[in-house]
Amino acid sequence: MGTADIHLPPDELRSWARCRQADIKQRMPEPLARRVMTALRAKAEGETFDLEDGFSAP
Repeated sequence: MGTADIHLPPDELRSWARCRQADIKQRMPEPLARRVMTALRAKAEGETFDLEDGFSAP
């Protein structure tokens, strides 16, 4: 997977860490982890997914 340049306002992000997918669920609150995992899946599959509360909508 590649990386992207992301530019946020200074007060938007307190810290960041590079981690493996296996660590995401331990490092993030559950709703955010679901969104990140789905975003990674969408990128890997070249797809888009509709989410509702972080879950894939039917």
